[in-house]
Amino acid sequence: MINIKTTMMKTGKLMMGVLMIGMLFVGCKKSSERIVDCFGESLKLSVHVTVNPNNAKQVSTEVKYWGEKKISGIKWEYGDGATEATTGLTGNHLYASAGTYTVKARVTFTEGKSSCEVDPTKAVTIQ
Repeated sequence: MINIKTTMMKTGKLMMGVLMIGMLFVGCKKSSERIVDCFGESLKLSVHVTVNPNNAKQVSTEVKYWGEKKISGIKWEYGDGATEATTGLTGNHLYASAGTYTVKARVTFTEGKSSCEVDPTKAVTIQ
């Protein structure tokens, strides 16, 4: 005869174990995504950096954005003193030497005469 109370306790322990393992993986996820409030709207932004496979010192950068507001400009800071201003979502940079750098995208949203800035970052290692 099956003991329902014992079966429920075992099922509950199993579910709790699965939940704890899932939380461990989710909690350890490193992400450059940021959710901010700009003009009363929650905006989700992230910075992506791709190293050129043909030139290990050259990178392409991109801001991914989920929201309704219009981006009026991005000022890229590449972590080595170089900057670049773009009106699109992408940028490019050539590093002079190997190292680990922090790429920052200062994203500006403009609405009327008001503006809002958000600055997500992403680390990149150059070989």
